[in-house]
Amino acid sequence: MWKAPLKYKKKEELKRVKQGLRDARKQEKKQMPKDMKVADGTKEALPVEY
Repeated sequence: MWKAPLKYKKKEELKRVKQGLRDARKQEKKQMPKDMKVADGTKEALPVEY
């Protein structure tokens, strides 16, 4: 197997981590109750804390 230079390996790992974060965020949005979702830029539905 071809050994990737360390720099390249790190870049790939970062990409994977970023992708993972993005996926996690998507999952969180799916699991959020509808009334907690805030429409873009507007504060129609405030989170429960407020």
